[in-house]
Amino acid sequence: MYTIYGLVDPRTGQIRYVGQTQNHPEVRLDGHIKKRDENREKLRWLDELRLLSLKPTVVVLGYAATLDEALKVEREWIMRGMRAEWPLTNMGMPQRRRYQFRGESAIKPAAGQ
Repeated sequence: MYTIYGLVDPRTGQIRYVGQTQNHPEVRLDGHIKKRDENREKLRWLDELRLLSLKPTVVVLGYAATLDEALKVEREWIMRGMRAEWPLTNMGMPQRRRYQFRGESAIKPAAGQ
């Protein structure tokens, strides 16, 4: 079983990151906090929270039985968030630019972006 989750900024209540995991979402949150990856925008956000002695909260967005289904549901939530202009940090890219998601283009940029 896979869980699709959102990381929520405790200051604003906004979802800042969408992901999927086979682990408990709180375990995955600890992984985001303790491990450094190439997503600079997410790291900046987490570092900012850390300086304020805060950490994101986790919300469950859905479940999936297979990895393929989990990736699809995760992608749908990211696209939903982008349409709603959530300040997502997925892949460290501004939400209005071309969004690369695991080798796929989920959203194409508007003209002039």
